[in-house]
Amino acid sequence: MAGQLPSYIPIAQIVGLTTSAALSGYIAGYSIGTIPSLKLAPSGLLARQWQTAFDVGKATAPWLAFIGGAAFSYLATEASKNPSLFPSNGFGLYTTAAVLVPSIVPWTLLAMRSTNNKLLALAEAAELDQEGMEETAFMANYVQELVSRWYWLNLARAAMPAVGAVLGAMAVVRL
Repeated sequence: MAGQLPSYIPIAQIVGLTTSAALSGYIAGYSIGTIPSLKLAPSGLLARQWQTAFDVGKATAPWLAFIGGAAFSYLATEASKNPSLFPSNGFGLYTTAAVLVPSIVPWTLLAMRSTNNKLLALAEAAELDQEGMEETAFMANYVQELVSRWYWLNLARAAMPAVGAVLGAMAVVRL
Protein backbone atom coordinates (compact mmCIF):
# COMPACT_ATOMS: atom_id res chain seq x y z
CA MET A 1 0.00 0.00 0.00
CA ALA A 2 1.43 3.31 -1.04
CA GLY A 3 -0.41 5.38 1.53
CA GLN A 4 -2.53 5.33 4.65
CA LEU A 5 -6.28 5.01 4.07
CA PRO A 6 -8.29 8.02 5.23
CA SER A 7 -10.66 7.04 8.06
CA TYR A 8 -13.76 7.42 5.91
CA ILE A 9 -12.64 4.63 3.52
CA PRO A 10 -12.86 1.83 6.13
CA ILE A 11 -16.21 3.23 7.27
CA ALA A 12 -17.53 3.02 3.70
CA GLN A 13 -16.09 -0.50 3.41
CA ILE A 14 -17.87 -1.58 6.60
CA VAL A 15 -21.14 -0.02 5.48
CA GLY A 16 -20.95 -1.58 2.01
CA LEU A 17 -20.02 -5.03 3.29
CA THR A 18 -22.46 -5.18 6.18
CA THR A 19 -25.48 -3.79 4.36
CA SER A 20 -25.03 -6.01 1.31
CA ALA A 21 -24.31 -9.16 3.35
CA ALA A 22 -27.21 -8.42 5.71
CA LEU A 23 -29.49 -7.69 2.76
CA SER A 24 -28.62 -11.00 1.14
CA GLY A 25 -29.39 -12.90 4.33
CA TYR A 26 -32.57 -10.91 4.86
CA ILE A 27 -33.85 -11.69 1.37
CA ALA A 28 -32.79 -15.34 1.49
CA GLY A 29 -34.46 -15.65 4.88
CA TYR A 30 -37.82 -15.08 3.25
CA SER A 31 -37.31 -18.06 0.95
CA ILE A 32 -35.56 -20.35 3.40
CA GLY A 33 -37.37 -19.51 6.63
CA THR A 34 -40.69 -17.87 5.83
CA ILE A 35 -42.05 -19.55 2.71
CA PRO A 36 -41.92 -23.16 3.98
CA SER A 37 -44.03 -22.13 6.99
CA LEU A 38 -46.48 -20.13 4.90
CA LYS A 39 -47.00 -23.05 2.50
CA LEU A 40 -48.73 -24.97 5.32
CA ALA A 41 -51.69 -22.57 5.19
CA PRO A 42 -54.80 -22.83 2.97
CA SER A 43 -54.40 -20.99 -0.32
CA GLY A 44 -56.27 -17.80 0.62
CA LEU A 45 -54.42 -17.40 3.88
CA LEU A 46 -51.13 -18.30 2.18
CA ALA A 47 -51.62 -15.52 -0.38
CA ARG A 48 -52.47 -12.99 2.34
CA GLN A 49 -49.52 -13.99 4.52
CA TRP A 50 -47.20 -13.88 1.51
CA GLN A 51 -48.43 -10.34 0.79
CA THR A 52 -47.65 -9.26 4.36
CA ALA A 53 -44.11 -10.61 4.06
CA PHE A 54 -43.79 -9.04 0.59
CA ASP A 55 -44.94 -5.63 1.88
CA VAL A 56 -42.40 -5.71 4.72
CA GLY A 57 -39.60 -6.60 2.30
CA LYS A 58 -40.72 -3.96 -0.20
CA ALA A 59 -40.56 -1.30 2.49
CA THR A 60 -37.08 -2.22 3.76
CA ALA A 61 -34.91 -4.05 1.24
CA PRO A 62 -34.58 -1.27 -1.37
CA TRP A 63 -33.16 1.08 1.28
CA LEU A 64 -30.50 -1.43 2.27
CA ALA A 65 -29.70 -1.98 -1.41
CA PHE A 66 -29.36 1.76 -1.95
CA ILE A 67 -27.07 2.19 1.07
CA GLY A 68 -24.85 -0.74 0.08
CA GLY A 69 -24.74 0.35 -3.55
CA ALA A 70 -23.93 3.94 -2.58
CA ALA A 71 -21.09 2.82 -0.29
CA PHE A 72 -19.57 0.66 -3.04
CA SER A 73 -20.05 3.47 -5.60
CA TYR A 74 -18.20 5.83 -3.32
CA LEU A 75 -15.38 3.30 -2.91
CA ALA A 76 -15.19 2.78 -6.69
CA THR A 77 -14.91 6.54 -7.17
CA GLU A 78 -12.18 6.79 -4.55
CA ALA A 79 -10.35 3.82 -6.13
CA SER A 80 -10.34 5.60 -9.50
CA LYS A 81 -9.16 8.90 -7.97
CA ASN A 82 -6.57 7.41 -5.60
CA PRO A 83 -5.49 4.07 -7.10
CA SER A 84 -2.41 3.84 -4.89
CA LEU A 85 -4.65 3.40 -1.84
CA PHE A 86 -6.54 0.43 -3.28
CA PRO A 87 -5.71 -2.92 -4.86
CA SER A 88 -5.14 -2.82 -8.61
CA ASN A 89 -8.55 -4.43 -9.20
CA GLY A 90 -10.31 -2.30 -6.55
CA PHE A 91 -12.13 -0.07 -9.01
CA GLY A 92 -13.55 -3.04 -10.93
CA LEU A 93 -14.53 -4.97 -7.81
CA TYR A 94 -16.22 -2.01 -6.15
CA THR A 95 -17.93 -0.95 -9.38
CA THR A 96 -19.35 -4.43 -9.95
CA ALA A 97 -20.51 -4.59 -6.32
CA ALA A 98 -22.09 -1.14 -6.69
CA VAL A 99 -24.11 -2.42 -9.65
CA LEU A 100 -25.04 -5.82 -8.21
CA VAL A 101 -26.34 -4.79 -4.79
CA PRO A 102 -29.10 -2.41 -5.97
CA SER A 103 -29.91 -4.75 -8.88
CA ILE A 104 -32.49 -6.34 -6.61
CA VAL A 105 -34.85 -3.50 -7.54
CA PRO A 106 -34.91 -4.00 -11.32
CA TRP A 107 -34.87 -7.79 -10.77
CA THR A 108 -38.01 -7.44 -8.65
CA LEU A 109 -39.69 -5.12 -11.13
CA LEU A 110 -38.81 -7.15 -14.22
CA ALA A 111 -38.17 -10.81 -13.45
CA MET A 112 -40.56 -11.17 -10.51
CA ARG A 113 -43.37 -8.85 -11.64
CA SER A 114 -45.62 -11.48 -13.16
CA THR A 115 -45.41 -13.82 -10.18
CA ASN A 116 -45.75 -10.95 -7.70
CA ASN A 117 -48.79 -9.52 -9.49
CA LYS A 118 -50.54 -12.90 -9.56
CA LEU A 119 -49.90 -13.46 -5.87
CA LEU A 120 -50.99 -9.92 -5.01
CA ALA A 121 -54.24 -10.41 -6.95
CA LEU A 122 -54.90 -13.67 -5.10
CA ALA A 123 -54.17 -11.97 -1.77
CA GLU A 124 -56.59 -9.16 -2.63
CA ALA A 125 -59.28 -11.65 -3.62
CA ALA A 126 -58.76 -13.53 -0.36
CA GLU A 127 -58.92 -10.28 1.60
CA LEU A 128 -62.24 -9.33 -0.01
CA ASP A 129 -63.62 -12.77 0.74
CA GLN A 130 -63.18 -12.90 4.51
CA GLU A 131 -64.52 -16.45 4.60
CA GLY A 132 -61.50 -17.44 2.53
CA MET A 133 -61.15 -18.29 -1.13
CA GLU A 134 -62.79 -21.48 -2.21
CA GLU A 135 -60.16 -24.10 -1.46
CA THR A 136 -60.32 -26.18 -4.61
CA ALA A 137 -57.50 -28.50 -5.53
CA PHE A 138 -56.78 -26.28 -8.54
CA MET A 139 -56.58 -23.11 -6.44
CA ALA A 140 -54.43 -24.75 -3.79
CA ASN A 141 -52.02 -26.08 -6.43
CA TYR A 142 -51.96 -22.76 -8.29
CA VAL A 143 -51.07 -20.73 -5.19
CA GLN A 144 -48.49 -23.32 -4.11
CA GLU A 145 -46.93 -23.23 -7.59
CA LEU A 146 -46.74 -19.42 -7.60
CA VAL A 147 -45.20 -19.32 -4.13
CA SER A 148 -42.69 -22.01 -5.14
CA ARG A 149 -41.73 -19.98 -8.21
CA TRP A 150 -41.39 -16.88 -6.04
CA TYR A 151 -39.15 -18.86 -3.65
CA TRP A 152 -36.57 -19.50 -6.41
CA LEU A 153 -36.81 -16.04 -7.95
CA ASN A 154 -36.25 -14.58 -4.50
CA LEU A 155 -33.19 -16.77 -3.87
CA ALA A 156 -31.76 -15.53 -7.18
CA ARG A 157 -32.42 -11.99 -5.96
CA ALA A 158 -30.57 -12.76 -2.69
CA ALA A 159 -27.52 -13.83 -4.68
CA MET A 160 -27.01 -10.33 -6.10
CA PRO A 161 -26.10 -8.57 -2.85
CA ALA A 162 -24.25 -11.72 -1.71
CA VAL A 163 -21.96 -11.58 -4.72
CA GLY A 164 -21.62 -7.82 -4.21
CA ALA A 165 -20.53 -8.43 -0.62
CA VAL A 166 -17.99 -11.04 -1.71
CA LEU A 167 -16.55 -8.71 -4.37
CA GLY A 168 -16.38 -5.86 -1.86
CA ALA A 169 -14.62 -8.15 0.63
CA MET A 170 -12.14 -9.19 -2.06
CA ALA A 171 -11.29 -5.52 -2.60
CA VAL A 172 -10.96 -4.90 1.14
CA VAL A 173 -8.55 -7.81 1.68
CA ARG A 174 -6.82 -7.13 -1.65
CA LEU A 175 -7.55 -10.40 -3.47
